[in-house]
Amino acid sequence: MSHILDSIDTVYPFPPKPVPLTNDEKQQYIASIKSLLEEKDAVLIAHYYTDPEIQALAEETGWICG
Repeated sequence: MSHILDSIDTVYPFPPKPVPLTNDEKQQYIASIKSLLEEKDAVLIAHYYTDPEIQALAEETGWICG
C-alpha cells in the first residue's frame, strides 16, 4: 500500500460529527427557531436537496420549495 493511502498515516480533514441531539434538545431548537422566525417576520425556505432536518423544519414552519 502506498504511503498516501496508508490509513494509519491518513489525517481526516474534517472535524468529527457532533453528538446527535436528544429529542428534547431538538424540540427546544425548533421552538426557538419558530419564535425567531415570527419575531423577525421571516420564513425558512428549503429546497429538495437541503439536509433532511432543515427540510423538516421548513415544513414544520410552513414553507418548503420543491
